[in-house]
Amino acid sequence: MSDQTFGEAVGEARSMLSLSKEGAAARLGMSTAMLEDVESGLIPPNPVLVAKFEEAYEIRINLENTRTERDHTPRRPLVYDAEQGRLTIGEMVVEFRVGVDDNDHLLGQFSGALRRLRRQSPGTPLTLRQADLPMLAQLIDLDDPELDQRARFWFGQDPREGQSFATLLKLSRPPKQNAA
Repeated sequence: MSDQTFGEAVGEARSMLSLSKEGAAARLGMSTAMLEDVESGLIPPNPVLVAKFEEAYEIRINLENTRTERDHTPRRPLVYDAEQGRLTIGEMVVEFRVGVDDNDHLLGQFSGALRRLRRQSPGTPLTLRQADLPMLAQLIDLDDPELDQRARFWFGQDPREGQSFATLLKLSRPPKQNAA
């Protein structure tokens, strides 16, 4: 655990227990969104939070052995420049043209950029930020019948975990504006 942040450590522990985010959040008595924020490092550890994870996951967490992210600043929202065909993810830019490139291209580029930003190895399962879903929903072809399989491949997620990727994207789409 010495080369991990607190969020990475509890995310790995959840994975090792084969808990979905929803199941883990229920066990911890917190929302799924809060659990995602802890695992992604947006919520720093404190004694109450550490004790909650230790009890729920039946593990021991030694914060002295975890890597800290003092210089960590939350990543900016995704930005898509349609004219340039570029999606900006933090400091990373990936090329993607809506209607030209396919879902595999976007998911592969997006997952690669996230892993580089997070300094994660290629096989590490990714947890997506809720804030990224609305932009992805605008870019991805949601009618792709193999979207969930593609997402599992690129993000390395267990097919037993929660809602489908396509459903999450559809639910995160902003409501359509009524024409006046």
